[in-house]
Amino acid sequence: MTPRKPESHWKAANGTPLHLRHVAADDGERLRRSLDKLSPEARRQRFLGAVNSISDAFVRDLTDAPRERQCTLLVVRREAGEEIPVAGGRFVIGDTPETADSCEFALTIGDAWQGQGIGRRLLRALIEEAEARGLHRMIGHVLLDNRAMLALARHQHFSIEASPDDAQTRLAILDLPRRKPARRRSPLERLAGLLRKQQR
Repeated sequence: MTPRKPESHWKAANGTPLHLRHVAADDGERLRRSLDKLSPEARRQRFLGAVNSISDAFVRDLTDAPRERQCTLLVVRREAGEEIPVAGGRFVIGDTPETADSCEFALTIGDAWQGQGIGRRLLRALIEEAEARGLHRMIGHVLLDNRAMLALARHQHFSIEASPDDAQTRLAILDLPRRKPARRRSPLERLAGLLRKQQR
């Protein structure tokens, strides 16, 4: 499958130029350095529990997993000519017949880059990619005390439900494709419709 290209450039609230792109095969070491800088709290929110270290297998999976089964996006900044990841988002498509039309997503935002709208751009790009692949549902597991992520999910029209497996976790669920709001009729169009009804 040829992935869509969600590449975009913008400036963070602090003025730093940022770039959103798909993960590349040579991003492993960049990802390792950035993930190792996450605070214990940021790791807890991402992995739904305390994590002392992030495994090499997890990092490899971000870059090596087959593209047809997953989508991984990075937000990077440039420093001294090198790209440095500041955030990332990912979804993985279900591997059973019952889940093959759905995906599970997660976001990771570096501590210094939270609250700058990066998560909104990442999640929107993941939703667009999932829609382009014909998936029918996105699901995310979010800790109950991760208010920022729950607010972001609601803003993107996810429903928030209790998890049957963990009272401290919520499920953020979005049915795809998202319905586009119906075009609002002009007063003249509403009047014409009313006249047609009266003439029946």
